[in-house]
Amino acid sequence: MATSKPVHTLIVDTGPLIKNTISISTIISQAEEIYTTPAILSEIRDPATRSRVETTLLPFLKIKNPSPASYELVAQFSKKTGDFAVLSRQDLGILALAYELNVEREGGDWRLRKVPGQKELNGKPPAKEGERLEEKVEEKVEEKVEEKVGVEEQKTDVEEEAVKEDVVVTEPSSVPPAELATPEDVSTPVFSTEEPEEPESVSEPAIETPSMTDSVERDLSDLQISSDPQPSLEQTPPSPQPEPSDEDDSDGEWITPTNITKHQSKHSGNKPLTNEPIHLPVATMTTDYAMQNVLLQMNLHLISPSMQRIRNLRTYILRCHACFFTTKQMDKQFCPRCGQPTLKRVTCSTNAQGEFQIHLAKNFQWNNRGNRFSIPKPVGGTPNGKYRNQGGGKGGWGTELVLTEDQKEFTRAMGEQKRAKARDLMDEDYLPGILTGDRGRAGGRVKVGAGKNVNSRKKV
Repeated sequence: MATSKPVHTLIVDTGPLIKNTISISTIISQAEEIYTTPAILSEIRDPATRSRVETTLLPFLKIKNPSPASYELVAQFSKKTGDFAVLSRQDLGILALAYELNVEREGGDWRLRKVPGQKELNGKPPAKEGERLEEKVEEKVEEKVEEKVGVEEQKTDVEEEAVKEDVVVTEPSSVPPAELATPEDVSTPVFSTEEPEEPESVSEPAIETPSMTDSVERDLSDLQISSDPQPSLEQTPPSPQPEPSDEDDSDGEWITPTNITKHQSKHSGNKPLTNEPIHLPVATMTTDYAMQNVLLQMNLHLISPSMQRIRNLRTYILRCHACFFTTKQMDKQFCPRCGQPTLKRVTCSTNAQGEFQIHLAKNFQWNNRGNRFSIPKPVGGTPNGKYRNQGGGKGGWGTELVLTEDQKEFTRAMGEQKRAKARDLMDEDYLPGILTGDRGRAGGRVKVGAGKNVNSRKKV
């Protein structure tokens, strides 16, 4: 029985459940079966979200663990795409479950990619039961036809051999002995120029050969071509093109409340499932960009939290301007290859064919301002901190100067950020940054180098 729902099997990640873009009842109405892993439910720590999932989704949810073989295959594929370092064990479990259910649903991995960027399929799709029966019937009919053709060919060969034997026997008796040539008649031709009549035994209906049928079909096609009337030499005048009006100068239709969803889907690369007649056997719903990238490159179906099919994915990665190395660990400040603080965020995209592309600005110029400056001399002191001399330049700006990733200053600053807790706004001792002067850093990143204005003239 054909289902009316657009998705048969849906694998749900933690992100859509926490984000709650659409209600759980909508997810249940759009999918026949909903799967997840046990680790996903343990990730939900919000009491409100947990109670909502347990009361509304858990009765319809099927919990399943993927096999170790599927887990290992997905892990190896994510290493080839460069997403393995940013994927957790729970994320790999969802990817492995999506791969395993897709193989079970479609009868193999013939549609999936084993290597990123693979263009050809792994094989042909498995035939259905009705198609297999039709193929068996066709094979039996072909075998019977071949047997009949072989019997007919044997009969024609026997008849041709019999005809040749009759001709050989009758040739000597066809010339009477009285008409044999004498020594006087040597100069005259023995045989007349008229063609000898063939014996009656040879006059049988001619057997049509493939060459004869081909020639007849060619002659018929020539006759059909020659019977076509010749085209008239008169050329029709070109139709007058409408003059462009001022009303057509707009960029397209207006965005209204009725078509705003279509425009949002067009610009984001998503496609609503309601406008798509194709039925998805297995699909995955997640908000993790690394998981979305792996799913698209494996040619697995992907759905956004708003129940729209994602065909193109646009994300950001870090690219080293010095050695052109790329990494998907967005918290990195130093290049893992050359060790320089030259990582820049760039846009990248993945299309439905699994092709990964990095988009770079044509007119980008690296800013060298603040790269050359004088480092203050180090100043000695005592371990207990009793004797401290004011070092690090004027105002001590070079005391905690960070230049490389393996410095103790950088390691100490990263540890302090990890141990830092969120400030309580209701704390009596809390003061906002506008009063204390603490502006902080964007994203909580450690300051590397002396800054862009290190060589600027300072007021005395």
